[in-house]
Amino acid sequence: MRRALILLAFFAAPLAGQSPLAAADSALAANQPWRATLLLNPILATPATRTPDAILLAARAAAAWEGWPTVRRLLEREPWLDTQFDRMGRRLLAEADLAEFRNSQAIIDAAAA
Repeated sequence: MRRALILLAFFAAPLAGQSPLAAADSALAANQPWRATLLLNPILATPATRTPDAILLAARAAAAWEGWPTVRRLLEREPWLDTQFDRMGRRLLAEADLAEFRNSQAIIDAAAA
């Protein structure tokens, strides 16, 4: 149990000198999406830091580990889906729809993307 806690602390700790958002982006770029998710959880829990950038990065990380319900929970009600990030959020929702066999919704999200 102690070893698991040590490993969790190591993987969730941001790299020295990086903001938590930059550390999560680096983790995702290094093919460590679960680590990115752990780094983003405290950012998303605080309204002041729960920005569209953080939400989209968390959705990208969740998509990388195929956490489709998490992608959906993060993005479904965001008002900026069709106006920011070249509609990447809408595309991620379409992927989540396909993965969860919601084909008719996937068509709607893909067309909006």
